[in-house]
Amino acid sequence: MNTTNTFFAFLLPSLVVLFCMTATGGSHDGLISDNSTYTLPACPVSGQPLGAMGAPVIEIIDDREVRFCCAGCVGKYRANTADYEAKVNAAVIEQQKEAYPLDRCLVMDIALKDMGNPIEYVYRNRLVRFCCASCIDSFESDPAAYLEKVDAALVENALADHSPEDVCVVSGEPLGKKPVALVIANQAILLHSAACADAVRAHPTKYLAKPSHE
Repeated sequence: MNTTNTFFAFLLPSLVVLFCMTATGGSHDGLISDNSTYTLPACPVSGQPLGAMGAPVIEIIDDREVRFCCAGCVGKYRANTADYEAKVNAAVIEQQKEAYPLDRCLVMDIALKDMGNPIEYVYRNRLVRFCCASCIDSFESDPAAYLEKVDAALVENALADHSPEDVCVVSGEPLGKKPVALVIANQAILLHSAACADAVRAHPTKYLAKPSHE
């Protein structure tokens, strides 16, 4: 390994630490960690693409954002929340499973398959994986601390492919040496500024990478 590569290999973990010293759902040192934004392309009630009937209606239900094609769907969702939440959770898992970066349990730090099929759990609007159902309570006691591990892995992967000449997907401006990293739907998107992160959160399906099977 030459001197330049050795230096980069040493520097990259330090950069990831700087990006990831953050409370989940907040921002610090270039990282914005978003667990609540609804990132699915369709209304959970009608199945219509969001935007097909004008601007989506956005509601916060059970600490998570849900977007609807129209106001008429909100009441139907609230009247049968459990069934619709299960539907949303299944769609979130399908959307995010390829992007999930870890092969070890967040709580036990053992291989996810060591105790059989991993548990796929949706926290707000974000997929996390555990070796067994018993780990869920431990995670829920301090989700911010555990999600920092996922954020760190996602940001490390994004930074490894980053060049200062790369352009922001929102503004079109060069990312430079210190881009903002928005973690959303288990993807780390490098951006020019926090304002660009707001644009992604307003229209997530426009900017999120699509699963390879779509």
